[in-house]
Amino acid sequence: MPRDIALGNGEMLVNLDRHLSIRDIYYPYVGWANHVGGYRCRVGIWVIDGGFSWLDDSWDWQIKYEENSLATNCTARHHGLGVRLKVAHAVLHDRNILCQRFVIENMRENAREVRMFFAHDFRIDETDIGDTAFYYPFETAMVHYKRNRYFLFSGIAGDDPHSLHNSIWQYACGEKGFRGAEGTWRDAEDGLLSMNAIAQGSVDSVVSFTMNLPAKGTTTMRAWLAASDSLESAVELQAPLRTGDFEDLFEETVDHWKKFAHRRNDLEVLPTRVQELFTRSLLIIRTQSDKRGAIIASNDSDIMENSRAHYSYMWPRDGALASYALDLLGVDEITRPFFEFCARSLPKDRAALLHKYGPDGTVGASWHPWSSRAAAVKFRFRKTAPRSSSGRSRSTSTSTRT
Repeated sequence: MPRDIALGNGEMLVNLDRHLSIRDIYYPYVGWANHVGGYRCRVGIWVIDGGFSWLDDSWDWQIKYEENSLATNCTARHHGLGVRLKVAHAVLHDRNILCQRFVIENMRENAREVRMFFAHDFRIDETDIGDTAFYYPFETAMVHYKRNRYFLFSGIAGDDPHSLHNSIWQYACGEKGFRGAEGTWRDAEDGLLSMNAIAQGSVDSVVSFTMNLPAKGTTTMRAWLAASDSLESAVELQAPLRTGDFEDLFEETVDHWKKFAHRRNDLEVLPTRVQELFTRSLLIIRTQSDKRGAIIASNDSDIMENSRAHYSYMWPRDGALASYALDLLGVDEITRPFFEFCARSLPKDRAALLHKYGPDGTVGASWHPWSSRAAAVKFRFRKTAPRSSSGRSRSTSTSTRT
């Protein structure tokens, strides 16, 4: 799993790259469906006397997690803009919301206006056909939806998390990915947006917030993305954040994961680096575990670049190996649902589980033949297949899984 950051709660999983662009959002299962699919949901900054930059441009980054928790604690600096960022993300542990906090520091001696841009490029239910993006004025929010999948984005700019006057400043919705349309995110690069309020089909969106940045001072941007099955429930889900509970909910999530990770009282006998790897491994396994039992092999979309398949499946073998280690730690909130998942999935007319399963319990894609004779023929073919100039058998699968 090559993503730099994975954040989740057993129902919503978000992967970020090394520039903190959202690359994968899985909901309502860990492993299905991926509503971004490896494309980029970007963040950009415009400063009145410095111009515009996306965070995947010329920034100096330090990417890391909050110690012993599933939250980020990152920094970035852009010398041309004269801006330094302190960035924190978390998927709330008890609700399907990604929270993002940006503390923006002015490195210059004069006060300046700064604008933050958030561009979202969804492919809801893993396709861009029939998506809708629209600005929802009643909640000052941008909404992407298809059927019963809703993603609502909003935020509050400035140091007062209770101030609803500092919500979305400008917005734009438009086409992307066909008829020469690169994407509405390009609209942000002059610091202004078109104010087009709705688009359908293959679409993306951008919203902006404006803030006053004191000389040598800081200001804060708080933003969130809620995932739900209806517009009404998405609005209800984000209500506490709009009324000022952002910081409390964020810190509750940080503390929740620190308590989850504190499974052993004897780690101090190990070298510090080993202690850190132990705790981080436990937390990462948690992000890949669906609350209904599936422990997923790997959740990211990079493999889609060279194979029209992925590893977002529950392999009984892999899950059993993870469960054994977790059982030794007493993490029964993961292992018990896993064993129950296996019991539900066991075919009634066979004595073994199948190759792999989706997180919803459906049978996964497979390369295993169903007859022993076919397996034997396949094995002999592999043994005798002609080799290419590189020395590799042309019939050999690129996957190392069995």
